[in-house]
Amino acid sequence: MAIQKINILFTSPFGNFVGGGQWSLYYLIKYIDKDRFEPFVILPEEGTFYDKLIKENVKVDILLYRKITQFNICKLIKLRRFLKKNNIQLIHTDDTTDTFYFGLVGKLLNIPVIWHIRVGERNIFLDKFLTKLADKLITVSKTLSLKFPWVMKSKIVTIYNGIDLKGDTEFRHNILSNYPIQNKIVVANIGRICDQKGQFELIKKIENINSKAVLIFIGENNTPEYHKINEYVRKHNIGDRIFFTGYLNDIQSIYNDIDILTVTSIYGEGFPRTIIESMSHSIPVISTDCIGASESISNNETGYIIKGNDFNLYVEKLNDLINLKNKRIEFGKNGYKRVKTYFDAEKMSKSVQLIYLQIIQNRL
Repeated sequence: MAIQKINILFTSPFGNFVGGGQWSLYYLIKYIDKDRFEPFVILPEEGTFYDKLIKENVKVDILLYRKITQFNICKLIKLRRFLKKNNIQLIHTDDTTDTFYFGLVGKLLNIPVIWHIRVGERNIFLDKFLTKLADKLITVSKTLSLKFPWVMKSKIVTIYNGIDLKGDTEFRHNILSNYPIQNKIVVANIGRICDQKGQFELIKKIENINSKAVLIFIGENNTPEYHKINEYVRKHNIGDRIFFTGYLNDIQSIYNDIDILTVTSIYGEGFPRTIIESMSHSIPVISTDCIGASESISNNETGYIIKGNDFNLYVEKLNDLINLKNKRIEFGKNGYKRVKTYFDAEKMSKSVQLIYLQIIQNRL
């Protein structure tokens, strides 16, 4: 006798791979047990994320709903119609706006809602309302869970992001070969160029960074912060050591050319995915003590964690890795082992699926 599948709706605010959150959601869906669960996905637009889900034969619908401040009852009616038409039995949201709209409809239809919380920048008033709509909260780091002290411990669980250790070899273009990095130590920073990511703080220390290294910033650069940084680079004539690639769809293509990853985030993180991605490629990492860093990096074993946003110490430890190849190799090997042990995407997906089953069972 065939097991009746559980229809689960996943939501995301992006149709493209804008950040690590979309990759984590993609791997969760990729490794879901298709014999037990039938995944449905709602996105606001088509894009690279949409395309990858379609290749996995996932049912994806495009539905654009407004910001919370532009609440529209007609959108709720459309969402309600979609949920009933597809007999959705559980909703997994990935964003505050998604949780607001689908949480309300979930309450109306008595459909349980899981809110997956991935970022550290919070609005306590909105969060308190959304936690009442959600049946379960999943955070990507234990530190992030501490931002919800009013939530019962039984209602919140931490499940780390995961890396696809089986490999995704669809893209390999060696994009960084277009830059003058030959015979240089390549120090990379991956993420949108913005003040919360702290890239400017590192760039202002370039004169103190060993000249054997070049800095490459990979991420969206159509931002006010980028224009401010670019003017600084031009004014100080340091463009021969600092490069900006802009946003790359093919992020996996750059890891073979990277020697060291830097994470300079000042605030807003939940669990920087670039840390575990780099460690999965045996790349050492140096990071500020942003949320999630201390749970992914093993300090002095897979990289360095710099407390207090001390960029003088940051540069000191960065130069240590630039100068000592053996240490880079040692940290890289340790990092790969750590990812295999704690951050496997398939294991992550299985942990989430157990929560699905528990919630559905409690509703019977």
